[in-house]
Amino acid sequence: MRLFSIWFICTFSISTVSFAQSGNINAANKKYDRFAYANAIKIYEKLLDKGYQTPDLYQKLASSYYFTNNMDASVRWYDSIAKQEETMQADDYFRYSQALRSKERYQEADSALVTYYAKKGDDYRVQLLQRNSNYLAKIKEQSGRYTIQSLDFNSGNSDFAPSFYKDRLVFASARDSGVFTRIVDKRTNKPFLELYEVKLTKSGKHSRLKKLKGINSRFHESSSVFNKKGNRIWFTRNNFYEGEYKRDKKGINRLKIFTAVDSEFGWEQVSEIQYNSNQYSVAHPAFSPDGKTMFFVSDRPGGHGKSDLWMAKKGRSGLFGKPINLGKDINTSGRETFPFVSDNGDLFFASDGHAGLGGLDVFVAPYENETYSAVYNVGEPVNSVNDDFSFIINDETNIGYVASNREGGKGDDDIYRVNRLKPLVKTCTQQLIATVQDSNGKTGLNNVQVEVLNEKGESIGTFNTDANGSWKYSRNCKENTLVRFTKEGYQLSERYIPINTLGSDEVFVQQLEPVQQLVDVGQDLGKLIKLNPIYFDNNKSNVRKDAAFELVKIAEALLAYPDLQVEVGAHTDSRGKDKYNLKLSQKRAESIVKFLVKNGVEKSRLTAKGYGETKPINECVNDVPCSEAKIALNRRSEFIIVGRK
Repeated sequence: MRLFSIWFICTFSISTVSFAQSGNINAANKKYDRFAYANAIKIYEKLLDKGYQTPDLYQKLASSYYFTNNMDASVRWYDSIAKQEETMQADDYFRYSQALRSKERYQEADSALVTYYAKKGDDYRVQLLQRNSNYLAKIKEQSGRYTIQSLDFNSGNSDFAPSFYKDRLVFASARDSGVFTRIVDKRTNKPFLELYEVKLTKSGKHSRLKKLKGINSRFHESSSVFNKKGNRIWFTRNNFYEGEYKRDKKGINRLKIFTAVDSEFGWEQVSEIQYNSNQYSVAHPAFSPDGKTMFFVSDRPGGHGKSDLWMAKKGRSGLFGKPINLGKDINTSGRETFPFVSDNGDLFFASDGHAGLGGLDVFVAPYENETYSAVYNVGEPVNSVNDDFSFIINDETNIGYVASNREGGKGDDDIYRVNRLKPLVKTCTQQLIATVQDSNGKTGLNNVQVEVLNEKGESIGTFNTDANGSWKYSRNCKENTLVRFTKEGYQLSERYIPINTLGSDEVFVQQLEPVQQLVDVGQDLGKLIKLNPIYFDNNKSNVRKDAAFELVKIAEALLAYPDLQVEVGAHTDSRGKDKYNLKLSQKRAESIVKFLVKNGVEKSRLTAKGYGETKPINECVNDVPCSEAKIALNRRSEFIIVGRK
């Protein structure tokens, strides 16, 4: 490992570069730009040995190691330049985050990811990450539902993208087949991928591997899927024509999906699907159980990130229609890839944009009510700190397969057999959909701060309304939630949303009252801010959870008006002995004061006064018959403004 002084890292002093070194750096950069990262690394390392050291070299070396899945080296070089904001581009922060995650440095990884989204101007993803800060606990909740076992047919190179085909498994492999003329991919210095088939027994034993006849070419083939009859295949292949790579305007060789039909001579009639393009990639096909919806991965225009999941539905004519993006609940600013749809309709895919353990993680979106309701990380041991992807599962046998480059494998990527022991632990979710308006009900208020608190009063996250005053949030519907709205010039407003296990959307309008300019001595601050009643348990003086939600409003108002002095008055009804009621009300007033102080209000501004039953607001005094509703009116708390500092 090379060690650099702090001074050198921070200053990146200029070194004298020979013409030969200049030529070498140009050669390395050319290979980098053409995605030949393995070859670029060799030249960059030689330049470092000769003393050529620049921020750009460090950045390209860190990225090259990232793209060749050497996360140890990638982290080392990104650590060297992480504090140099002029060197780190937005995508560097994303790669740095993923590399850190592979080292289980999750807090630093989250920080780098927030920086990435901020640089991209993606406030939605920043907010999503902030409100999902407990994602490791959620992953742990899903962990332990599978067992995982390595398969002995894995090679020393890449083996991945398994798919079910009759009683066999088809997968992609870069194994050396022994053919002398086998072409090597300059990006990885490994042989090109080919499709193989193998028959597996229940115990995991396998037959002799065979290449899929009629499909493999001189370049890459991977990610196959078959129809139910097993007589049609769709697969991914490089874009090439007459034996030569075809590159787009940026010099990138794109991926395409091809299809073929089975015959007695093997797979024939190989042709492209209609969604392919020479200007973007279309890859990794999958189908719904009924075959009427095709899923694929693409970086085509209209997406949300580096690669998105798309779908196309089959019309009455039998042809697939216009591709539809699966939306930002599924797709992120990162990579969503390798979709698979189980017989139950659940969508499995790999992502490095959703919160995970590191690299690509496997996620599932259950199919419920004709939609994909939520996204769950499937947990360990399917997922690891490395790349885990191309997951498939048989819902009847609960046997599946996944590819991973985790430690302990035979090659770059290995295929593992998984056995599902337990179903997914589903979280009840509910959409909160709010429109925040002025009290006149006509104007949507933008940039209103919206804070979500759990039933313990702890902040889950803070967000802002959009230009139309709209705000949307997905919450755990098995928990009580408090939503607090604040905006300068308006009174604090809150909405309490109780448990709703049905999970139906909560759609509401929240109106904010302008701040009253006149706050005078003698007024009840509780009435000014429209405080709900403060309730205590019978013969108790401790502040209840529901009362705490209301008292926070008083604390916020007192913090907004730091010159106000307030008497906290507690009142009881006339039932019980006078002396006891006086003592109980004093304790309740003191409990309220203690709560307000705990929430930031200076104690010197507050006075606790228990009035017992001495100040009724109606005729319900001793020996006067009254309804329970009238009696309850006398049990109250007041916050009388008694002066200004």
